Amino acid sequence: MTKYLSEFKLKIVREYLKGKISAAELAQKYNILSSGGVKGWIKEYRLRGKAAFQKILRRKRIIVPSLKKMQ
Repeated sequence: MTKYLSEFKLKIVREYLKGKISAAELAQKYNILSSGGVKGWIKEYRLRGKAAFQKILRRKRIIVPSLKKMQ
């Protein structure tokens, strides 16, 4: 699976929303493997705006074993 930068996705979506080019044409123009990916970006943008493409930082849980008293 190819990863695309947030800025790139936003550029594609904005170009689509101008109404002059289809998702399939954008995929071809920018060598994106599938127009379905572009359509997914458009859908996410419509639902969440710019936040759709921002990275989500996840915290890793660190499990510390309980300390046993040494006898």
